[in-house]
Amino acid sequence: MGDFLDKIRKNGKTDMIFNTSDDFRQKFNVKEKAIKFESHRQLDEFVSKLGINFLEGDEWQGERILLKSFDRAFWMQVCYKSVF
Repeated sequence: MGDFLDKIRKNGKTDMIFNTSDDFRQKFNVKEKAIKFESHRQLDEFVSKLGINFLEGDEWQGERILLKSFDRAFWMQVCYKSVF
């Protein structure tokens, strides 16, 4: 989450890249060290693949917050495009 926010502060924008830790990859059977989300659908499918164990509890709170911020960013893009 910190890396993502630092890039936004420096550049004013950034790609939606989700960096995964060794623990995260092992727990959720994810192979990629970094995942770049190009679409809302791709993000939704990834979160769905993680399952309910990811959505509950405090252990992965930072990861959930970052993925939720990506979700909101995709919705804001849709809203912005529909207004302008």
